[in-house]
Amino acid sequence: MLRRTIFAAILMTIWLGTPDLCFGSTSAAAPQREVKGTVEFRAIEQLPEEPWYSAIAGARILVIGPDGKLLKTGTTNKAGKWTTHVTVPADQRFSPSRTLGTVTAIAVANGYIERLFFDVPVTEEGAVQVVTLSPIKAHQRNEPGYKLGTLHRLWVLPLLDHYAEQAGLGKQSSVLGDWNSPHWGPNLSR
Repeated sequence: MLRRTIFAAILMTIWLGTPDLCFGSTSAAAPQREVKGTVEFRAIEQLPEEPWYSAIAGARILVIGPDGKLLKTGTTNKAGKWTTHVTVPADQRFSPSRTLGTVTAIAVANGYIERLFFDVPVTEEGAVQVVTLSPIKAHQRNEPGYKLGTLHRLWVLPLLDHYAEQAGLGKQSSVLGDWNSPHWGPNLSR
């Protein structure tokens, strides 16, 4: 009897203490910004000599949204290119510097090892993601490869500055001949 009473008390506390669990949220959620953008995928095989790469026609690209749902799929043309338009939530990590969303992409092609790309950028200006695939070789592990998406340095630098300033980091001493000096250092300036 005591166990049932304790169990009932716990359930009542959960039920009465957190109405969102039982009845849904009672507060309006803030609208999340969206990014409508274009991503051009360029499937290539890296070659050991000039021209250094060869376009891969017929590669299948899968585009997965931040919620884990398949958004788009398509195949590359003779030039190894496939362009798609997607709408995704803005990635809050980049919000201080720009409006940018991200997707995950999976590339597959006959005779090649699969490759996954995380954090592929989606911007209103458009983005390009190079997809380098490796041929399947006999007597090799041939495991799928993975890589982070190609973020442009002009998207990354303001992000770095924003969070370094927020943390109160100080700058390092300048290095003669370094165009980007001074760099952020580990010491707090506050």
